Amino acid sequence: MISGHILVGLDRSSSSRHALQWAVAEANRLEAAVEPIHVECEADVDALLARSLDAALLVLGRLPETDVLDSSTTSRCLRLASCPVAVVPDVLVPEQADVAADGPQGWIDSLGERPVREVMSTEVLGVDSATDVETAWRMMLGAGFAHLPVMEQGRCVGVVHEADLLWRMHDWSRRGRAVLVADVARMPAPTVSKDLTVGEAAETLRGSVGDAVVVIDGEQVVGMLTAHDLHAALLRRPVPSRGPIVVGVDGSAGSRYALTWGLRYAGEANRGVLATSVSLLAPRPAYRTVPAPREEVASSGGAHKEVLDAALDQAVPSETPVRSMVVYGQPGPTLGALSAHAAALVIGSHGAGASPESLLGSASAYCVRNARCPVIVIPPSLVARESAHPATSRSAPFPS
Repeated sequence: MISGHILVGLDRSSSSRHALQWAVAEANRLEAAVEPIHVECEADVDALLARSLDAALLVLGRLPETDVLDSSTTSRCLRLASCPVAVVPDVLVPEQADVAADGPQGWIDSLGERPVREVMSTEVLGVDSATDVETAWRMMLGAGFAHLPVMEQGRCVGVVHEADLLWRMHDWSRRGRAVLVADVARMPAPTVSKDLTVGEAAETLRGSVGDAVVVIDGEQVVGMLTAHDLHAALLRRPVPSRGPIVVGVDGSAGSRYALTWGLRYAGEANRGVLATSVSLLAPRPAYRTVPAPREEVASSGGAHKEVLDAALDQAVPSETPVRSMVVYGQPGPTLGALSAHAAALVIGSHGAGASPESLLGSASAYCVRNARCPVIVIPPSLVARESAHPATSRSAPFPS
């Protein structure tokens, strides 16, 4: 059981209600009390910050399609709170029973049992086999589709994929006649019934070149099933509450505190930790046009691995199961993708400057704005306290 309670800043938005829902679920795991505080004015924010002195966690909501860092409440709490601040996205937190217990494999098994008609794309644009390729290509671009069913006399006889048009059009045009869809289409059309399960349709989908099958009802085309549709269906699943705690580590004092805090928090909540450091794919400055050599990318990745290992060695000892990994990409989007199905993402702050990017760092600011899971930020006050009085900071409400 943690010492300290969980504060929740409430206003009249749906995001604060979801934040409260998430806080209650976490409090049940941690055997902690929840204290909601209504925030309508700056004086209420002052009261919230005062109560954070003996709190384990301060929880705020994040509305979609708005910049949460433009909120006075959020920006002040991220800068001045005396405990970590969790920013919860405006999505429903599922009940435990609604989440497949087996993680990603459970989601895939569950998806395989659904009928194709629930997952397929119903907006379909078909093209006659006698249509010229240029017209078909313009139709694809205009509709934003990657596949078109090919029709003859009202029946689907094939499928044309965007790659068919891009890679074959030039060769056919050199033959001195108009290129038709029939020249490049894949025939016969791979088809599945709308009433099949996704699992039953998977064999046909795997065997189709271009990752798409035509969905039919009798002989009528009613949709398309693509690999993109299956990915989208998985992404629409609720964020699992049994996922790990992801911690971003960059070697800064804030990230080291975040790692220690994340390990303690995950241990209390009976979760694992995934500690990660993000290395740029191209470590050279952006104005260089020559790609970074493989050795330079490898060297950068090795440096990040050393930073990660050093942070784990320096972290307060914990029995929490930990995995560590270096990933490659732009730090903000990469952390966001890695934590999309995590229980939470824990990040540090830089502690200097007036703008959100200078306070949090550009990667952390991106995650607070865009992550699909709750983002827990270690405010600069905690990092400063750790640097000045390590023993005192570790006797704070959490970590204990």
